[in-house]
Amino acid sequence: MAKKHTARSAGSTATRSRPATRSSAIQNRGRGAGGGQPRATGANRRPTDRQRPEAESAEAPTRWGWGLAVGAFLLPTLFFPTLSSAADVPKAAVLWVMTGAGLPFLVVLALGKGPARVSSTRTWAARSAVAFVVVAAIATLLSKAPLSSLVGEYLSMTGLIFFAGLAACWALATGISVADRRLVENAIIWAGTLNAAVAFFERFPGLGGIGLPMYGGTQPAGLLGNPVYFGGLLAATLALLATRVVERPALWAPVTAVVAFGAAICGERLPVLVAVGVIAWSIWALHRRDEVGLYDRETRDRAILYGAVGAGGLVTGSVIPGAGSVAHHVAASTTSETFGQRIGGWLAGFHALVAHPLFGYGPDQYEAATVPHYSVAFARTTAQAFFSDAHNMFVEVAVVTGVLGLIAFVAFLFFALRDRGGPLVVFAVAIMVGEMAEPLFVGLTSLAFLALGAAAIRRQPDTATEPPSVDVRQRGAPPDPAPQTAPDAYPRWALASALALAGIAFVAGVLLIVGDVAQQRMAAQLTPATASAAIADGTTANSLLRAWPTSASTLAFAYYFSGTRKHSEAATAAHFAAEAVQRDPTDAKSWLILATFQFAAGEDESARRSALRAMAVNPVLTASMNLLADIAALDGDRSAEHTYLERSLLYDPQQPIDREYLSGACHPEVVTTQFGGRTVTAKCTRH
Repeated sequence: MAKKHTARSAGSTATRSRPATRSSAIQNRGRGAGGGQPRATGANRRPTDRQRPEAESAEAPTRWGWGLAVGAFLLPTLFFPTLSSAADVPKAAVLWVMTGAGLPFLVVLALGKGPARVSSTRTWAARSAVAFVVVAAIATLLSKAPLSSLVGEYLSMTGLIFFAGLAACWALATGISVADRRLVENAIIWAGTLNAAVAFFERFPGLGGIGLPMYGGTQPAGLLGNPVYFGGLLAATLALLATRVVERPALWAPVTAVVAFGAAICGERLPVLVAVGVIAWSIWALHRRDEVGLYDRETRDRAILYGAVGAGGLVTGSVIPGAGSVAHHVAASTTSETFGQRIGGWLAGFHALVAHPLFGYGPDQYEAATVPHYSVAFARTTAQAFFSDAHNMFVEVAVVTGVLGLIAFVAFLFFALRDRGGPLVVFAVAIMVGEMAEPLFVGLTSLAFLALGAAAIRRQPDTATEPPSVDVRQRGAPPDPAPQTAPDAYPRWALASALALAGIAFVAGVLLIVGDVAQQRMAAQLTPATASAAIADGTTANSLLRAWPTSASTLAFAYYFSGTRKHSEAATAAHFAAEAVQRDPTDAKSWLILATFQFAAGEDESARRSALRAMAVNPVLTASMNLLADIAALDGDRSAEHTYLERSLLYDPQQPIDREYLSGACHPEVVTTQFGGRTVTAKCTRH
């Protein structure tokens, strides 16, 4: 008993004087039983390979870790140039599989079992996540478009499944071993590096010929489809590279330069600012190692190297001449463009939240919720391009899931961040900082929550029962005592459920990708000359993508273009447009398309009702007002025509033809198009 008491006292003293570290454990082993050799300190101590994280553990990554690494790599990279209609769709398929696999484990963690036994914060994080998913599910059921709210808009995929996927990704990565954690970090780094390389070739010399054009013709976006997502990924990835530059500068310093260059070449300002913050934090974190005896001259020199190559990459990428560069973006943008539209959208979101405070409008229903609250002044600034996303994570969650959803989401983040430390936390926070002013993204937001789950838990070991080992990359964040995500950490029902749900999600994901390829082929052939081929691909897409209105609306255009003056297909086009609005009755553009084809088919009264429905969903959509004005003019209702035209000009004054109509200089005239449908043209009398 005395011997045991002496050991505990010694351990307690060591903890008070200096946090226990792996390097101290190595040095203690070197002293032997006699402990005669003093420990080197400060600049006289040079780290050996055994002290570095790459060699600190003989533990090999598990199959679980490899699965997570594959998911972490595919989320920001999976894309099929010329085949995919958008970068979101294949990444959503990956997230679906991870959602199916992770939800059963989320339930286990919420019950306080599995890896949650190590830390109560994991249990409460899981319970908060379950509460958030339940509230989001209720909001989905209560929304005006439950199916659309479930899967999300086709080109965003941020519906209920996406929100459940955030919690599932966190659960999948929670409690992994040090070796698995490092494997996941490497997967993220190489995914970022691949995106940076693709972006470089998008800019020099250009990859438009293989389906990777620059965004807006001026900004590279890598494999993420949007430069803000691309820049956000690379800015956050810099957090994972600092310790690696210290370990192996010859390998990781060039990678750091490439990643930093990519973060700046995207042409967006926010990723550059986030990258500067990440580099500064990483250098400061390396400096803090001095408190635990791990900071020496070599480490200091390599930390300076990391900062130098990171800053050099940012500067080089920022000053490259061209219309899409950061320098050009800063010079060309105005405060109104940068902040005005976001603030106006957030104010509309506040009014929407007041109208539906408890459960909100349903996931991915932000546009339908906020557009009715647009002021005239704000509507004029949007140029009829409405925000489908809040461009702020918390505003988005509040509007679509209500106050209850926001409380659960904030609690989830609080407990998920509590007692977590290390580069993966900084990676996740850096992405979330970017999403305070940018949209949520299926391939990036989910990756942030996966990284948050994989981050190490900060705790002090009990020196009486376990050796003072620590992952030297993270002060005060020792690795878990065992790879607790091994299958035996979970009950068999959870493993079986995870496999079954992941298998179902995999099949659904494959069908989604196949349908998306058909959708892209249909859109590429949407011309009068290739309308028949577009219909063939569109039929496939419409059968596989029944959850979204996009395929039905596009197929309506294909049928319309297949008509001739003698045989119009406008009625068939109206049929598929009606199918689109059934799938999502909150999509004003789908109602407008239906009204247009109904008018083309000669169904004026049906067209009027559909246009009024479009205006009810989106009161500032001027195209629906103009169509109503045309129908009123053809009916001889001059008063109604003027009412709709004046309202249209109120929201968009840049419509000279409407002013000509009001002055009487022009009047609408019905003509038959080459496709056999009716349309309206302006017949003007010049004085």
